[in-house]
Amino acid sequence: MERVRAAATGLATIAALAFPASVRAQWQLTADAGLSHLRQTGIPESVAQTLAATIDGVGNRGWLHAVGLTSTQANAAWTGQALALGGITGQIVDPVRWELGGVFSGFAQTGATTTKSGEVNARLRFGGPLGGVALGGGTGASANSFYNVAVGRGSLDTWWSSGQERLLASAMLTHIGSTSYTDLAASWRHEAGGASIGATAALRSGAGNGGWQAADAELWVSSRLAIVVAAGNALPDVVRGTPSTRYASASLRVVWQPHVALRFGREAEAGVRVVITRSSADGGTARIDVSSPKAERVELMADFTGWEPIALERASDGWFADRTVTPGLHRLAIRIDGGAWIAPANVPKLRDDDLGGTVGLITVP
Repeated sequence: MERVRAAATGLATIAALAFPASVRAQWQLTADAGLSHLRQTGIPESVAQTLAATIDGVGNRGWLHAVGLTSTQANAAWTGQALALGGITGQIVDPVRWELGGVFSGFAQTGATTTKSGEVNARLRFGGPLGGVALGGGTGASANSFYNVAVGRGSLDTWWSSGQERLLASAMLTHIGSTSYTDLAASWRHEAGGASIGATAALRSGAGNGGWQAADAELWVSSRLAIVVAAGNALPDVVRGTPSTRYASASLRVVWQPHVALRFGREAEAGVRVVITRSSADGGTARIDVSSPKAERVELMADFTGWEPIALERASDGWFADRTVTPGLHRLAIRIDGGAWIAPANVPKLRDDDLGGTVGLITVP
């Protein structure tokens, strides 16, 4: 248990480094409530009421994700789990980045002992937002009233993005106690502003051989309310102590910061647009123009602002800013009147792992 506490302390230290008091961060709070048809080892198959809460934070030095989930069956049997993970990141030389992270989890259910686990890990990322490879490894521990064992992991991840499509593949080797196994997984995600759909398929070899699949869809009916449906199955997670599960669920999702809502017909072509043009012969200063004439306030953050938000000035037909921008591909996001950070409508979108959200991609001459 001491090794688990040490890993949890490491995660808290990483969070403090990623979000010092002087650094501005973007936060999102999410709550889900719904029904699931649940088949889980140790609990009779039934329809369960589910509740979940999620916190996401993104700073210019790192990120944090924490989620808690509980389900209660008609016979008063219940399960509960919590997970917190985060990381700090920095650049070695372009396009190589380093990342130091940690994860802490807990799981409990009716008639079973509580299992806790904690890990610290490190990764090297090669590539950029459109594609790349990451190599990593970590160590930690998993413990409950019956055992307290060391955990070691090694991982290889790769990703590729084009427009609204994103593909990911991973291989992870896990060693816990005297047991080792390998997980191979591939996933796809389509991000389209007010709608998102994704699917994952994976195989395990070495311990409890088998496969698992999952699919989900998210439809934002308003800026703070979404309908979420999901289905899939999961193999036992020896590290976290979770049993094998099959599920199908439908829930309502409520968020604190506004999200882009689903639009139909011609409205889908409307929205905030951004244009960046070179405004000086020296190749450094560029003019950023954003079309949102009805807005009261427009902010922009990008890789060329260090992901610090800057306020734009009003122009006759929109908003603008003059900024030093190097030629090439850049990532950026726009915020209107203090709402959600969104990708402009006229540029390709990307789900960015470094930032934990969707950003726009734009090429500056």
